Amino acid sequence: MSDFSITTEKHPTIVFVHGYEVYENGRLSPLSHAVCEATKRLWEMNSDVRVIILGGWHLKEAGTYTIADAMMTYLITTGMSPKRIITKWCFKSLDEEMPPRDTWEELIHLKGILTRLNISPKAPLQAVAWDFHVPRLKKMYATYGLTDVEIIPVTPPTYKGLCHRRWIERMARIARFIDPDGDGIICHGTRLGRTLNENLKPIIR
Repeated sequence: MSDFSITTEKHPTIVFVHGYEVYENGRLSPLSHAVCEATKRLWEMNSDVRVIILGGWHLKEAGTYTIADAMMTYLITTGMSPKRIITKWCFKSLDEEMPPRDTWEELIHLKGILTRLNISPKAPLQAVAWDFHVPRLKKMYATYGLTDVEIIPVTPPTYKGLCHRRWIERMARIARFIDPDGDGIICHGTRLGRTLNENLKPIIR
């Protein structure tokens, strides 16, 4: 497959989709399902929308299915044109890259894909994300130089495991990042990363 390209003089709307939980056999969690439904509504309002999905594996629950694979399959089977969806598999140059493991790595991949599409990181973008993530996402986008991003918050239905996921997110965030701004949003600045893997095991279990 050749590298994906946009040849029109005016860039179509780009929507970046933040993926979350995927279960066995690629089944979407209610949270990921809600994000996909919001993405579909954007596409139905504007058929020129191009959707970028980059999520990797959700722990070990999804087997060989990445979050991006499962969300792409759902969007296509429910009516979205495959030509509207961009994943890392659209680019030969990204074949050897591992799928992103977290939001930070997603944004690194996103910047690389925008570069390949000849789109400036400062160009207007939309993102679809869990409402719980929006405050930290705003800071993370700014960190990566993505300065004009409209984040569309999605509120998922309450389901078993959602509150536990919020708790895991908070604990993992505190373990991995410092808060240099002192505003209580632990997501921005020094990355401690994989060296804290052992400390995270009791949290993730």
